[in-house]
Amino acid sequence: MATIEQTAQAKGRSNPGKENNLHLFTVALKATIEGRCLEDEWIVDSGASCHMSGNRRYFTSFIPLDSQAAVELGDNTQLGVEGHGAVHLALKSGKQVLLQHVLFVPWQTKNLISTAQCASHGIEMTLQIQGATFYKGKILIATATRVGGLYLLDVHKPTPLKQGQTAMATVDESIWHKRLAHPGS
Repeated sequence: MATIEQTAQAKGRSNPGKENNLHLFTVALKATIEGRCLEDEWIVDSGASCHMSGNRRYFTSFIPLDSQAAVELGDNTQLGVEGHGAVHLALKSGKQVLLQHVLFVPWQTKNLISTAQCASHGIEMTLQIQGATFYKGKILIATATRVGGLYLLDVHKPTPLKQGQTAMATVDESIWHKRLAHPGS
């Protein structure tokens, strides 16, 4: 896969990271499945340089990006990256997987599993006609089912984390009286 610098030079531009502090990641997703909602599916993508999701609620940890960053789609459209973090997936096999370094791309309508990122973490993938398998050494990590032209990770529908959490505490009336500094006390 070409680096950011090689991609920029091939397109006749200088390094976008040095010129305007814009970092590009590569995504190539053209296939669709007619009549099927892919919002909660995780698509195995050999064209994606990073795992990514457009659903912020799936992140169990999140770090906002300090600099401007974008992903570039196969049609040269660029989508802004707002941060990265970890996403917890419950596999249909009963195993739990924690995806690290997942990009949060708000306008990305599909959740992508990067085969390159998996390989970088020592995960070997085998593609067959019916599906795919993911191994770390001799241990089966995950499977994917081929649907149309896509390989969909075999996961249960993710349960989005709640945006806000509420904490409640009981405080003695005299403490509130002191905190509010009412006259006459």
